[in-house]
Formats: sequence, C-alpha cells, structure tokens
Amino acid sequence: MRTWIKLASLALVAGLAGGIRAQDRPRNDDRPRNDSPPPRATDDRTRDQDRTRTTEDRTRTTEERTRTTEERTDDRTRHEEKELTDSHFIDHAYTMGENEVLLAKLALQRSRNEDVRRFAQRVIEDHGKCGSNLILLVSELRIAIPDKPLPEQEKDLNRLYDPGLQDFDRAYLEQAVKDHEKAVRLFERASKELKNDRIKSFAEKQVTMLREHEKLAKDTEAKVTGSAAHTETGTHRTETGTHRTETQSGTRTESGTRTREGSGKGLTDNQFVMEAAAAGKAEVAIGKIGEEKAKNADVKKFADRVVTDHTKANDELMRVAKDAGISVSEKPADQNEHVKHFRDASADKNFDKEFINHMVEGHNQAVDLFTKAAKECKNEKLRDFAEKTLPTLKEHLQMAKDLQSKVGRE
Repeated sequence: MRTWIKLASLALVAGLAGGIRAQDRPRNDDRPRNDSPPPRATDDRTRDQDRTRTTEDRTRTTEERTRTTEERTDDRTRHEEKELTDSHFIDHAYTMGENEVLLAKLALQRSRNEDVRRFAQRVIEDHGKCGSNLILLVSELRIAIPDKPLPEQEKDLNRLYDPGLQDFDRAYLEQAVKDHEKAVRLFERASKELKNDRIKSFAEKQVTMLREHEKLAKDTEAKVTGSAAHTETGTHRTETGTHRTETQSGTRTESGTRTREGSGKGLTDNQFVMEAAAAGKAEVAIGKIGEEKAKNADVKKFADRVVTDHTKANDELMRVAKDAGISVSEKPADQNEHVKHFRDASADKNFDKEFINHMVEGHNQAVDLFTKAAKECKNEKLRDFAEKTLPTLKEHLQMAKDLQSKVGRE
C-alpha cells in the first residue's frame, strides 16, 4: 500500500512538472519584445540601482543619527534650563562657596608659594562675605541650605585633601579655575532666569567678584606652572645608569629623579633657623588649640605630645641659634595664618580631621627641612640639632598618619 502511495505521489509531481515545462515552451503567438534590454545590460543597471539604494540608506542612517544626537543635546539643554530653580541655585551657590573657602584654607596650610597663598586669602575673604550674605537672605526667605557638599563636589574635595597628592599648588589652581568658570555660568544664568527678585539681585552682584577670581586663578596658575617649568629646565637631572649624582645644591638623587633645587643654592644656616623657629612656634600654638577643641581623646593626647616636644625643641633651637650668632624673629605665633585658621575654627567633628591633616602636612615639611639641615648647614651645632630632632619629627609624622586613618573612618 505504501508503495502505491509513493508511486502516486511521484506521478503527481511528474505531472505538475510536465505542466510547468509545457507552459514554459514558446507558443506560436509569442513574439520577442524589442524593448527588452540584453540580459547583461539588465544586470548592470540592477547593480547600479542597488548601489544607489545602499548609498541612500547609508545617508538616511547618518542623517537619523545626527538628528538623534541633536535631539538628545536639545533634550539635555532643555533639562538643564528646567533645573535652574531658586532652590537649585541656592544649593549649588552655597556649597560652591563653602567648598572654595575649605580649599583655600587648605591651600594656606599646604602651599609655600606666596602667589597661591595670596589668592587663597582673597578667596576666603570674598567667599566668606558672599556666604554670609547668602545665609542671611535664605533665612529671611525661609529656604533650607545643604549641610554638606553635593555628591559631585565631594570627589574633588577628597582628591585635594589627599595627603599623598603630588604638586598641590597646580592641582588646587586647576580646580579653582574650573570651579570659578562653573560659578560664573551659574550666577549669570541665575541673574537672568530666577523668579525671586532678591535672589536674582544677589546673583547679579556676585558675578563681578567671581569673574575677578576666575581671572586671578588663571593668572596665578600661569605664573606657578610657568615657574615650575622654568625650575624643571634649570634643574640638574641624573638620566643614565644606576649611579648617584651630586646636584648643584649638593643634594644627592637616584638616577632618573629630578632634584627640587633649581637655583644652585643650598639651605643656609640663617634660612634653616628662621623656618624651623616659625614652624615650631606655630605647631605649639596649634597643638594647644587642639588640646582645647579636639573631640577625639587620641587626637587630644597627640596634640599634648606635640606641644611638649616642640616647646622643648624650640627652646634648644633658640640656644643653638644664639651661639651661632643668628637672631630669631620675635613675631608672635598668633600672626601665623595656620594658627589664625584653627583659632577661628569651630570645635565640631570636622575639627579633628582638619587638625590631623595639618599635622601630617606640617610634619612632612618639617622632616624635609631638618633632613636638609642635617646635611647642608655650615654650623656644626645646627647640623647636630637638626639630626637629633629628626627622630621626634618622624615619630610625630607616623602618629599623625595613624590618627588620620582612624579619624577619617569616624
């Protein structure tokens, strides 16, 4: 039975095929059409049409992508424009100002460059006044202000507060330029777009100050980076081999490491005494403030240790300097910018962190200074004093770093 079914199926298929072939055979009434192009010409034209369609498709795809990008940009722009409400401006204006003051105070602690310090002091004064006026305004309008930096601002703060940051001056000024450019744009928009007339007026009054800061930051950055480039080109470098080479200043350096001294002058006895005395008096004064304001018991204990050890070292330095015939400045420690800052600082939970950060930075600088003095001072007693004091400074530095890790977690 199955065989029959198969044969019947084959017959059916053969019949259909025969019918198709019969239809394909030309009939007598069929005539060739003169307008039909030769087969080869038809293939060429088809390929040309396909290429044209492909090019058109690609063009349409590119145009669609361009339109999509433009639409996204327009959407983003419209979104940003919608964001600038009174509360949005207040949040960003207040936190920007507070951050600028924080970073400027940090610059006064960490920078030795007088141009950077002058810029930082100007920022503290102007932004401090601006912040006070803004707080007064929002309190009258009953608008809440943030109690901490905005998330996008916290990353920059943490980066600059990192004790391991190399070339602080350059990083600080780059951040200051970027922040003031952003602030100028924000305040200019606010002076035109906000609904509240008092906030608009406040924004308009601050634009001039912010532009001045922006220009001053750029000028200072150019000066600092320019002098850094000059120092680098004038500095003797060891470049080949693994040997050690004496630099012009007498400081030894491993192969491939640039020395820090570009002037060819070493540390003089008078310079060491002046710097060590000023730093020592300031550390004692700041240590006493730490004893009073610190919340953490270990920080208080460390502050007490700093006061005790630096007082002893200061007294010995005065005796050695007198024997060397070097007079020491009688300028009170209270006039030191760091001392002023900590004296005016609030005794809150942030004090401990800021105090310890200063101690790490200050003792890093002190270790560098005393290390150089132990090698480069001409007076033997000054060299001995520097060498004898170094272990205490290094111990303080390690204690401060340990506390820095602990306080940072709290």
